[in-house]
Amino acid sequence: MDEKIDLSTRGIADRLREVRRMKKITQSGLAADVEDMFGVAVSRASISAYENGTKAISALTLGRLALAMDADLQYIMYGIKRSGFKEWI
Repeated sequence: MDEKIDLSTRGIADRLREVRRMKKITQSGLAADVEDMFGVAVSRASISAYENGTKAISALTLGRLALAMDADLQYIMYGIKRSGFKEWI
């Protein structure tokens, strides 16, 4: 069973939205990218709920979103900007 990450604390949810916007990717575009890369459907509505902190997200889905955006998962999860990492967003 895939554990869910509670987004109600807002940090992860806010950083997920921040990264997506900085990458200039729409929620629909991100959903399509995840499906193209992993063959798994994530709806635009689910991405919106994750970003609003109203729906828990699995660690696997969060990782897929980060990979689809070519973003640093540590930044999204913890707000850590790693030195030496080419693009933390």
